[in-house]
Amino acid sequence: MVISEIKPLIDELKLKAIEECEEKNEDTYQEFNKVITDIVLRYPDLKNNLLSLEELFVEVGASGMELYEKGFIAAGEIIAGKNYSVDYSCESV
Repeated sequence: MVISEIKPLIDELKLKAIEECEEKNEDTYQEFNKVITDIVLRYPDLKNNLLSLEELFVEVGASGMELYEKGFIAAGEIIAGKNYSVDYSCESV
């Protein structure tokens, strides 16, 4: 099976993984937002910096989805008996 043929399946699985991750980490997100809100209330001039910090927090979580896709593609290549080189480092995410 060609990777382009299974791309819709990969995208669907990524969305399911995101939903599951969000559900499992709901308490963590709520706590993070509570801390951010508390800091903004005490130091309103830091709001923009804290929003940037929040974006980074979300970005770190989202980078896992790219790694998820790389792993799925690599598994498909193994099954197909191909030896394509896939970069698994987090630096490329």
